[in-house]
Amino acid sequence: MQEPMLHERTLVALLRGEALSDADTARLDPDAWIEIVERHRLAGVVHRLVPRGPGGAWPPQVEPGLATASRKTLADNMVLVEVLHTLDTVLRETSIPFVVLKGASLLGFLYPEIDCRPMTDLDLLIRRDRWPAVAAALSARGYKMPTDEQEVFYRDAWYHQLVEAPGFPSCYIEFHWNIESPGRSRIDPEELFARAVPFSLDGISYQRLCDDDLLLHLAVHLAHHFEQPSLHWVEDIRRLLERGTLDWDAIDRRARKWKVRNGLAYALRFVRH
Repeated sequence: MQEPMLHERTLVALLRGEALSDADTARLDPDAWIEIVERHRLAGVVHRLVPRGPGGAWPPQVEPGLATASRKTLADNMVLVEVLHTLDTVLRETSIPFVVLKGASLLGFLYPEIDCRPMTDLDLLIRRDRWPAVAAALSARGYKMPTDEQEVFYRDAWYHQLVEAPGFPSCYIEFHWNIESPGRSRIDPEELFARAVPFSLDGISYQRLCDDDLLLHLAVHLAHHFEQPSLHWVEDIRRLLERGTLDWDAIDRRARKWKVRNGLAYALRFVRH
């Protein structure tokens, strides 16, 4: 019988860069381990960490299983990046500025390889009063807009609207006007726009959150999902801590001002753990 949590411990140790014994890797159930890697949405990252070639102690099914999952991430992300390019054209034509949030904003910055950071949708920050113009522009181009009831629900219960892009496969775009509920925080979206910085994705320049704001956003998002935290969100923060340009005094002041200091503390403790 396999030791409980062997698969999880092996995954975390691999991400930490710790030495793994041949005894542990040889005992892995390859199907179960790949399932855990995929559940945490880390196939592309792990595929680059697992030694390749014959003669190793890793089960031989691991490498091709990770390769298959990585290819799926690549295909899915290419669709989403193309949708982002199209959205960029539409929103520029209608003079609507936006900031790319979460996964797409990390590609080319924290994840040079597009198959290393999976995405399920696109998240864009717009000014709230620009939503009617966004809705009109996208509706005229065949995007599936929320019903009146859905629009009221997302407006009142959350801080975004959900749109489905045309074509196949379809994908969703969330148009946010804040990065946290105004009922739980005190974030001024205009500050986010003012501090946004450029980044390039597939040869096109976009705006993303500055590193300090990005850390706070990723941390609060991870804290929201404390019941089922996925390790790919941990990997996002770990990479930002390693590669970002962070002003910790400014981050602390901003976390206090925004009333998200508890979420930041939780996320950083979880990443360290």
